[in-house]
Amino acid sequence: MGHFSGYFLEERKRLKPNLETLKGHFDKRAMKCLRLAKEHWDDEHWGKESGEARMSERAPVN
Repeated sequence: MGHFSGYFLEERKRLKPNLETLKGHFDKRAMKCLRLAKEHWDDEHWGKESGEARMSERAPVN
């Protein structure tokens, strides 16, 4: 166990300067994912509703 934790500490020291750039990279990816998810949800949610509205306009229910 000691060997592995020492290894990870060394890795963390080595990577530390890159953590800020990585954080920025992940933040950008996360924001892109959120935006895409929101657009997808809007398409799914509003697309169905507007589609149903259009269907009812085209074919009146007896």
